[in-house]
Amino acid sequence: HIKARFVDRYADDISSGEINDYLAELRYVNNYSYGYIESFLKLFYLIFGQAYSRNYLSSEKYSRLCVYKNGKIKMPVKKSVDVKDVVTYTKQEMEKMDEYFKGKNVETAYMIGKFAGLRSAECYGLTWDCINFKDGTMMIEKQMKTEEGLIKLKSLKTVNSKRKIYMHKALRDYLYALSQKTKEYEMTFAAQRAQNEKMILDADGRKRSSLELVNTLPNGKIQTEWAIKHHYKPLKELYDIDFRYHNLRHTYATSLAMLNIPLHILKNQMGHSKVSTTI
Repeated sequence: HIKARFVDRYADDISSGEINDYLAELRYVNNYSYGYIESFLKLFYLIFGQAYSRNYLSSEKYSRLCVYKNGKIKMPVKKSVDVKDVVTYTKQEMEKMDEYFKGKNVETAYMIGKFAGLRSAECYGLTWDCINFKDGTMMIEKQMKTEEGLIKLKSLKTVNSKRKIYMHKALRDYLYALSQKTKEYEMTFAAQRAQNEKMILDADGRKRSSLELVNTLPNGKIQTEWAIKHHYKPLKELYDIDFRYHNLRHTYATSLAMLNIPLHILKNQMGHSKVSTTI
């Protein structure tokens, strides 16, 4: 689609307004889904980022396209049909997913989503030094992002997103057992872990080992949020469950609300800026 419209254009000759009109056309004229059009936006950001890194775009031009809040390229306004209802899973669906994820590479991410309600980027950005087994808490202070092909740990979107949350006993026990297994992996898979180790940029600007991430595999390979997305299709085929990681967050929040957890505590646990979002 992009080739058909922009193949004969130079990157520095395209305006953000032109791209915004194009994205709106895809949504309102061609009736493509909102999620599909987001992939167009991401690709435009990638193209302009690469052009800027190769000096095909000036700093000012790149900023107008991708940085300045009031002028950069962005998604069209959502239609009412794009605003989806909050989806939660039933007890029976959770039991089926418990069985499905048991022993899989993404089991840790699933457990964190189920028992802590983290966003996927927060989950995969979680490091061992953020977990306190003694008092049963977990500090959420960064998220994993991929920028120009590089995995980075970035600051959270809002001040309220940075939070200390209390771990469910099941999650605490699971993560403690995993931490002990990790010590064994350090010896059993020493050569593989050394080979697969990557240095990633932390939110504070320093470099740190990918082996410090909670979701690193036993052999040291790094996992990103794309790992969990590969399970959407098999869960649908096996159990007719429309799995989305974020729906674990909805289910977690709903379960806490049903226990009459005070609203201000629930708001903090979820990392919401406004009580109205929690409600």
